[in-house]
Amino acid sequence: MPIPFSNDKIWSGVIPGAGYLFNYHGWRPSGFKIAYVATNNSTQLFGGAANFAFDNNRWTLGVTFAGGNVNYDLPIAAGVDLPLR
Repeated sequence: MPIPFSNDKIWSGVIPGAGYLFNYHGWRPSGFKIAYVATNNSTQLFGGAANFAFDNNRWTLGVTFAGGNVNYDLPIAAGVDLPLR
């Protein structure tokens, strides 16, 4: 489900994401998810994560990854912004 947003520093954009949860033989829930962020000032971010349970919940594995490019103006004084690209 996409989530729209508006922010003074990174402008407007949308965050689409998806995930899937599942159980295997009564073990703890496992799953994976992904998300992407895109704005109208060319900021782009992506990420994902996964969690899995094994051996009747004795072992768990979690993995996370993320990356992207944020175009942001850092305010350093009244009316003065430092562009971070």
